[in-house]
Amino acid sequence: MSEKISGIITDFLLRKNVIKEEEKEIYYYGYETLIYSIWQMLLLLVLGMIMNRIVSTVIFLMVFVSMRKYTGGYHAETRMGCTFMTVVCYVTVLVMTGWLSTFYLVISLLTYDVLRIVPYIVLSTMVVTAVLIIVQMRKEENADEATNVKNSSNDW
Repeated sequence: MSEKISGIITDFLLRKNVIKEEEKEIYYYGYETLIYSIWQMLLLLVLGMIMNRIVSTVIFLMVFVSMRKYTGGYHAETRMGCTFMTVVCYVTVLVMTGWLSTFYLVISLLTYDVLRIVPYIVLSTMVVTAVLIIVQMRKEENADEATNVKNSSNDW
């Protein structure tokens, strides 16, 4: 489905002289990827509505998409495999959230008077770790860009 729609969009842009023939494949791939990503998000949102977990689903999508953008990870060989693995990750997070919230509740109740700070430390550590991953990825992107600029200046 995404292939057909991206083909229609790309052909339309080509006919209207918005893109050049040699750019057609790039635009086709970009639109296909965009449409597929939107389809996956809609699938998860529908599952979230069915399970009455729409807020959890939106949070999952925000975190999952942004973390995958900066960290990469496993990529399935087919679109079907990708959709399957994304749904498995989503369901796993929902299940783990239920278990972890019970776990943190028990820990919080047992340590409330002594260690009220524990949940804040855990959350803060997770946030700092995520920020460090993003900073490292940006640093690597900037280094790659600097190398590309240096290499292109050597061509003169």
